[in-house]
Amino acid sequence: CTYCPGTFSRSSLLKVHVEAVHLKKTAKTCELCDRSFTHKSSYTIHMRAAHNIGDWYECKLCDLKFRH
Repeated sequence: CTYCPGTFSRSSLLKVHVEAVHLKKTAKTCELCDRSFTHKSSYTIHMRAAHNIGDWYECKLCDLKFRH
C-alpha cells in the first residue's frame, strides 16, 4: 500500500483496502441512522442487528430463528 505499511497477496485485496481505509469510499449508507459502510455485507449485518430488518435464519433441527 502506498499510504501505509500494509501488504497484500492480491491486487484486488489492496484495492479494497485503499478504498475502504484511506479513501473512505462507502458502498452503502443506512437510510435510518445515516451510518456508512464500506462493504454491502457489513450494511446487511447492521440492518439485521440494529434495525431488525432482513432475513432471519431458521435452525433445521429445532426451528429457532436467528439474525446471524
